[in-house]
Amino acid sequence: MTRIEKILDSVLSGRADANIPFADIVRLLQALGFESRTRGDHHIFTSRGIDE
Repeated sequence: MTRIEKILDSVLSGRADANIPFADIVRLLQALGFESRTRGDHHIFTSRGIDE
């Protein structure tokens, strides 16, 4: 199982929501095709076909 698969499994299981490092969430979203931009301390992730 790859690192991304482990992170995705952890997120989808809901067993460790508060213990998933932010860097892992960013890595997962980027692997899923999301684009990121940063405004100050705010990280904004977008993907075509997904509304806010």
